[in-house]
Amino acid sequence: MYLQKKQQFALFSFIILSLISILFFFLEINHSSYTQFEYKNAKALNKSNILHILKEDYSALNVETSNQIINPSFFNPNFTYSITINNNDYYFRFLNLYKSNSNIRLTGIYWLSTIPEFTDIESYFTQWDIKRKQNGEITVCTFGDLSIYSKNGKFLRKFLLKQNQNLVFNGRNFDLYGFPHEGYIQAPTAKLKSIPNTDYLIIMLSNLSENYQKELIKLAIDRTNTKIIVVTDLSIELKLSELSNVSVVQYNIGLQDLSIEDYQQLCHKIINLIEAN
Repeated sequence: MYLQKKQQFALFSFIILSLISILFFFLEINHSSYTQFEYKNAKALNKSNILHILKEDYSALNVETSNQIINPSFFNPNFTYSITINNNDYYFRFLNLYKSNSNIRLTGIYWLSTIPEFTDIESYFTQWDIKRKQNGEITVCTFGDLSIYSKNGKFLRKFLLKQNQNLVFNGRNFDLYGFPHEGYIQAPTAKLKSIPNTDYLIIMLSNLSENYQKELIKLAIDRTNTKIIVVTDLSIELKLSELSNVSVVQYNIGLQDLSIEDYQQLCHKIINLIEAN
């Protein structure tokens, strides 16, 4: 009798633990990156030929393009991609692209779905236009040089949203996590005029010339309803803080050298500035 009760208790414990595991599995799925994108409105833009694909690890793919014609613009970090394996689509985004002879290497990969189990396959890519879900009311545009989306800068918008769920990002480019931004600027003064009109404008530039500051002052005067937050190098002498709708955050190291912890603290400062208004 005692042995039978012990076996029943062990079976009951196993069932309870299994149910808990299943519950945590579905909670994880519901909060995964996959659920953060609008797949119902996704648009397939282009499809590649069958290619030889090697997976280095979870964050890098090598694509052999020998004897295959690939449009130079097919791989673009602004878009989402999928690999089809056994009729299943595995979605991902990437940060960097390197071309060498007939090979293409994608690095900084962020899988939106589960990571496919393969090391060497023949398959094809589909290029998708899939928007990230955004339900906030406070509009934000991040604008600047490479520091807003490369290296640890790729976490900027992700960290900001984590600290304030009421934000919605605007811009014509998209980062690794699918958040819109204005991206890298070749001619910053010319592009200032075309920045989306938002509640907050976050500008991150390692080098703020005198001419550029003048353009920023004009922008601040023209857009009195926009709060501008400027993040730059401590060595830069600024006159922007004299404007009521401009706040300044400065660092004594280059913006591209900021650590993940630095970006977390920066986002905390930015959120404090936003919530103070």
